Order: sequence, then C-alpha cells, then structure tokens
Amino acid sequence: MKLKRFIAQDMTSALERVKKELGPDAVIISTEKRRIKQHGRPGFKSIIEVVAAVDPAETEIAPDTNQAAWLKNRKQENSADKAPDGMLAELKREIAELKEILEYKGMIEMTTLPKGIGDSLLYGSPAIAVDNFLTSLNLDTATKQFLYPRIFRTLESTPVTESALNEWLYNFLKSNMKRGGQAEHWAKPCWWAFIGPTGVGKTTTLAKIAARLKFIHRRHGVLVSVDSYRLGAAEQLRKYAALMDLPFETASTNTELLKIFGDYADYDFILVDTTGRNPFSDRHQRELQRLFDTIPELMAQVMLCSSYDIRQIVKTIEFYKRFPVAGYTLTKTDEIESAAAPLIALAARQLPISYITNGQRVPEDIKSATIELCIDMISGRAAAPILSGRTQQNVTHATC
Repeated sequence: MKLKRFIAQDMTSALERVKKELGPDAVIISTEKRRIKQHGRPGFKSIIEVVAAVDPAETEIAPDTNQAAWLKNRKQENSADKAPDGMLAELKREIAELKEILEYKGMIEMTTLPKGIGDSLLYGSPAIAVDNFLTSLNLDTATKQFLYPRIFRTLESTPVTESALNEWLYNFLKSNMKRGGQAEHWAKPCWWAFIGPTGVGKTTTLAKIAARLKFIHRRHGVLVSVDSYRLGAAEQLRKYAALMDLPFETASTNTELLKIFGDYADYDFILVDTTGRNPFSDRHQRELQRLFDTIPELMAQVMLCSSYDIRQIVKTIEFYKRFPVAGYTLTKTDEIESAAAPLIALAARQLPISYITNGQRVPEDIKSATIELCIDMISGRAAAPILSGRTQQNVTHATC
C-alpha cells in the first residue's frame, strides 16, 4: 500500500490532488480541518489535511491527456474481470490490510467499519459526503470516528444526501443530548463546586447562578472561595457577594471547608469557586479529589470555554468527568461563530449540559441549556436545513 498525506486550502482541492497523484482507486483514510499560523502574517488560516492510500501493484495513474476515456476503460475492466462477490471480498481484504498497516505505524486510529461500508470507502462519494459534513462541524477526530459508523449504519439503505445527514444529526442529538442539573431546580440544599481550567469563566458563572437563585427564586446561600492560587480571585467573588448581600467565606484547608458547610448547612445553596490550574496536572487532580472527598454531597459544575480549540475542550471533558458532575456549562459563546463542536462532543459521550453563557453581564448573560436550545445553536451553521419544514416547529429559537 502507498500512503500519502495531502494539504490543501479546501476539500475540493485536496481531492483533486488525491485523484491526480494516486488515481481513482485511492482510499480516503481520514480528513481533518486544522488552523495553522501564517508565516510573516498575523492570525491563522484554515487548511484541510487528507490521508489517502492506494495499492501501487494494482493501480495505474490515469494519463492527463484522456482522463474520461481512461476512467471508462477502468470501469469496463473491473466489470468484466471481477464478480460482485469477488470484488467485495477483495475490498474487505484491502481494508483489513490497510488498517493493520496504519495501526502498526501509529498514524491514525481506525474505527470498526460497519457491514457494507467498503464500497463507499473505495469509490469515495458517500464517505466523502459524510466526512465533509462532519468536517464542516469542526469536530475533533475522536468524535468524528465515533459518529462515522453510526451514520453509515443508519443510512445504509438511504442515499447519503445533505438533507439525510441533517436529519440524522437532528435525531442523534434528540436521542443522545442530556440536560444537566440546574441550580434553580436542584433539590435543596444545592452544594456545587465550579471547576475547570484557568480563564474559562468559573467565578463569573458562579455569580450569575447565585444572582438567579437570590433575586429570581428568593433563596438564601453563601459563596465560598477555595482559590488561593489566582491573585485577586477571592476578592472578585467577595465583591459579587457584597453586591448580592450574600455571606462570603474562604477556606484554605479541609478543616475550614468542613466548618463552613457545617455553619451554613441550613442554607438553600453553597457555591464554591475552585482554583484554576492546568487541568491535566496530577496536582490539580489531587486537589479536586480532596475537595469532593471532604464534602461527599458536593457536585461539580464543569466549565467548558467554547473559544478554546475543540481538541482542548474534549481533553477537558475527558479529564473532569471522573468527578461527581451535575453538568457542564459552555461559556463565552458570544466569542465564537458556532458552538456545534463542543455540544456534539458532549452528546456523543451522553454527558449533561446545564447552562450556556454568552457574555460578562451578571446575571443576564446565561441561559438554561434545554435540548431545543442546544439543537438551535448547532443549527446556526451546518445543520440549518434540519430546522426547515416539519422539524422547525419543534425547536424553540433563541439567541446565544
């Protein structure tokens, strides 16, 4: 097998290069949308990376002078020389061989292919349509590999059209997106810790939820900071507490934290602001584990910053799901074009979404994350057609 990587500005250009250099029998292995730094210029630019392969022993490169005639002859040769059953067996053998080579080289992690996908992979059209659709959503590789076989299983006997893909996505989200816990509907007392990497909006989101509980639902609570790492973090939360006329406490030890929860045990809510660190460090994991071990009834609200790279967001999701999570909050959606990627990543893992934040105003810029709202946000870009016609009436529109 001859394996080659192609870089282009868009998918059309990449596929033209694959066809020109490897011929029409090339297998599209993977595609990925990336953003790279521009040399000598500010900002980033988007590129498409395509990995393709072909068997050089059996593949001829079409002459540039007579492409159409060459393709016609190749189709006739394949029809005459190979029976359908023999072709399917050969395709399965080639795919198995290619998978083994790629796994050995560690270049790509392949998923198990559903029955009947071989023709689509070899001849391109359905597989490329699916890949273009998922790439337009800016999904991470792991989520794309999770969704590929599910799409093909569902559309096995259906033409892979844009409307069919949109309809599939709509049904997938309706079935797999989970609504997370929301403080205003939480059984009293609501004991939540706001966790996440530095700069994702933990303190501001905590203040927004506290204000909703205080002024809309008339509940009594206390704000607590255990963040002794960020300079000024406790002071920011102290100011929010003063503006809302709520008690404010700090705890630097487990003993102090236990005393606070004991003193305010009869309050409606205790919201805890935690230290923002590198989310993948052993120290951060130990700190959080001690926090939840000290207060077993404490639940986590995980902050995901929507403006982060999707690969970073997925790593954050995977790291924090080990703790007792009430839900995930997607923050700073006012800073991005589309929230499709993180929302679909949560749905693919069947993890709960609680809130959406879209600005710095307290308490205005926060919304409870209903399933309809999340689908509506995803439809803002790639899935817009699914909201036309019969499906549109089932979705509540909102601006985020």
